[in-house]
Amino acid sequence: MPYPLTKHMSHMTKKKTITSTKYKKIFWLNDNLDFCCSPVDAPQQVDYVSEWLSSYRFRTLESKQVDDVLEIHQHLVIVSMGGFSTMLDSYRNKQTNTLPKQ
Repeated sequence: MPYPLTKHMSHMTKKKTITSTKYKKIFWLNDNLDFCCSPVDAPQQVDYVSEWLSSYRFRTLESKQVDDVLEIHQHLVIVSMGGFSTMLDSYRNKQTNTLPKQ
């Protein structure tokens, strides 16, 4: 389930984001198209995904986990080029907030 934006996430309000509950991170591409992330519980703490992946605690990542993060990057790049992705938080939030038909 995606997490709602908070006032601390103002640097991301116009960005297309993907939230991973598995990694408890919010991912996006910044204005320079750098792959960035922040913890869901500390959105003001911005990291480059490359630094996050290479940090000590993630050196034992399995290839499937790296593939998951690269898939998130792929979807963000597609969206940045005008494409569409159902992984986007804006899409998933609309799906969960849709009123039932009467």
